[in-house]
Amino acid sequence: MKTVFVDSSLCLSTLREDASAEDISEYIKHLAKAGVKYVELDFRALMKLKKLPRGIGYIFRAVDPMFMRITHAFDFNYVTLTLSDLKKNIKSDVPIMLEVPYVENNYRGVVRYAQSRIDGMITAVRFCSDFGYKSVEETRRFVSKIRNDIPLPVDFCPRNTRKTALDSALKLTLANADSVSFVMPGSNLRASLEEYVVALLAFYDVVPSGFDLYGFLGAAYYCRNIFRDPENADIMKLFEMLDRDLRMLKNADTGEDVKLNFSLKSSATLGDKHFSALEMMMRRANIDKGASDMLVGAVKHFDADVCNSGILHEPRKGLLN
Repeated sequence: MKTVFVDSSLCLSTLREDASAEDISEYIKHLAKAGVKYVELDFRALMKLKKLPRGIGYIFRAVDPMFMRITHAFDFNYVTLTLSDLKKNIKSDVPIMLEVPYVENNYRGVVRYAQSRIDGMITAVRFCSDFGYKSVEETRRFVSKIRNDIPLPVDFCPRNTRKTALDSALKLTLANADSVSFVMPGSNLRASLEEYVVALLAFYDVVPSGFDLYGFLGAAYYCRNIFRDPENADIMKLFEMLDRDLRMLKNADTGEDVKLNFSLKSSATLGDKHFSALEMMMRRANIDKGASDMLVGAVKHFDADVCNSGILHEPRKGLLN
């Protein structure tokens, strides 16, 4: 799996008013540890950060041409511009990532038009769409066609419309797309990196090549500190969305429906995975063995069924059926 991951949370998700520069920096640093290649942000995050952490690439979403002057103060890899930004000619010393809706058989003309409006170079293209392809093979043919038609790196930004964004993101990465954009927290609009990793672990017991689970867990933790919970963050709605995504999955080799590697109703299995993850995180953090044994013992002493009963025993529909 050679696909590059882009995290667009810092320009598409709502920052909490009390989000600190330290927590935003830690979020970015853990994304870098996880293996995310680029972070996309806008002026709101920049005003809080003031200084960008090293070790990861940056994409600046201009939002409005008036913010293009900010590009002189930071070391960006790309600036994201849309067609609506090109009502007037724009000058940019930073390479441009042109973001457009995917329109079949017309995208080359769109790229040519955009280049005529920019004093600078378009060096990457982002397509935003639902990408409702039924199989990985169909998606692979689509990605190959785009690669042959456009001599530039192409980033795909799946949206939740006809089919869910997670389903499209999984198929695009299995088809070795150049790049896929995610948001970390759950979203009704874009593919969630959290849901993507959970789906890979639950179905295939794997993570993407070069992806570090410890860094991902840290980013997921700091995500809770810096982003405001969406108004519709009802847990059952999120489960229903995830259930729809999972029912779309087919085995890329056999074409059969993909099935879970373990039963979600197995309390023992869930407990083992929880303790294994806890022990791994403590080893990574270089916590003294005596102290780590005490922590694991304390967790095991706690009645885990208090946490699990709502998930494991109450009747539910869909994924946890």
